[in-house]
Order: sequence, then C-alpha cells, then structure tokens
Amino acid sequence: MDADAKQCADDLLRAKKASLTNIKEVIRLSKGTIEDYYPLEIVANVINQELSPTEPVSQEDFDSSKHGKQRLEDFKKVMHEHGAGDSIEYLKSLLGGREQGIETVDELLGSFDEESLSEFRRLVGTRMQRVGKKAQSIMRMARALSSGEEILIQTPTVPESPNYVMFDLEGLPPQLDEIDKIYLWGLQVLGNKPGDYISATAGFGEKGDQQGWEDFLEKAKRIFVY
Repeated sequence: MDADAKQCADDLLRAKKASLTNIKEVIRLSKGTIEDYYPLEIVANVINQELSPTEPVSQEDFDSSKHGKQRLEDFKKVMHEHGAGDSIEYLKSLLGGREQGIETVDELLGSFDEESLSEFRRLVGTRMQRVGKKAQSIMRMARALSSGEEILIQTPTVPESPNYVMFDLEGLPPQLDEIDKIYLWGLQVLGNKPGDYISATAGFGEKGDQQGWEDFLEKAKRIFVY
C-alpha cells in the first residue's frame, strides 16, 4: 500500500483479527506511492503509447538505481530528452488514478460520471486501456458504498420449489483491497429437506484458490441427493 494509506492498513489489520483471518500480512510502503515503483518497462511503454515522444523510450534509458523521488526526477529527465514533455504529474496520472486525487468512493463520485469514467485510461498489464463498459458497474457499486444502501439491478424471479440452495460467497471488500479475491464458497439447502451448511476456503500459496474451489466442488456434490 502507499505510504499515505495508513487508515486502510489499520482497517485491514483490525479485520485480520476478526473476519479476514486469511490475511497473512499487511505491507505499507515507508515512503512514496506504488506508482513510484512501476517496472521501468511499463513506464517506457506508457510514455511511448500516451505521450508520443520524438524518440522511443526504452527501459535502458532510465537509471535503475534511482528510487522514490529520485526515480520520478529521472522519469522527468528521460521524458524531456525524448521530446515527451516533462510533466511528471501527468505521467503519474497515466500510471494510476491516485495522483488525480481519487482516494475515496465519494471523491470518485464527485469527479466522474459513467461517461467520463468510461473514457478514463488506466494501466492494464503493459498497456493503457479505457475503463469502457465497466464504468457503469463501478459507479453503481460506488453509489451503493457511499449511501450504504442496496441497489436493485433487476427484480429476481425465483421459481417455486420445495427446496432451495443458498449459495454463499465471501471475499475481500473492494473498498479495503483492490484484489478480486473470493476466499470462501458455501451453500446450504433450505426447505422441506434442509441440510447442513457446507463451505470451503481458499488456501495459501500459488494454488490456494484452485485448492479451495476444487474442495468446494467436491463438497457441493452432496446437494444432488435432494
């Protein structure tokens, strides 16, 4: 996390002791922001794709020994030398929305509507891409988080049945972590023939998600006895 993300780090540490016990560690930079530490290959690609330099920039043009503020000054120097301007703030805005001052849900709602957010470009892999159609769901989620109220997308149509299977997913709240992480899958049969709650959780390590999902699928076979 960025050095100034103390509140978010504190929230995660509290949640780690309670509901989010699968969090292993919360790490916050001692100084600077995540954007200061982008791989040089990505920074070069962003400059070439978005700032139209007179001469292409390569990662070898940067001084890899620089860090933090000095690294940003090096970015500015390379941009100037390659005819790509020298606005480090604009480069940082291309690398991430944080430098536009968007740090909270309310600031997002105050700075964008669906149309302007759809045109916003952010880094995906090594390329800058528009938010596009995802803007609608992002803004809807932001409004729900800001108001604390649920937003009905569509009235559900549930056919009548003597038994229902309730499917339960639990994950990291988007306002606490940007990772799209489901750590628990669960289900329970309710109705004329109720069953016990069945669940599986993701493990640690590179294959933790796969292990948890496959464990859940194996346990979910039990519902077919109904």
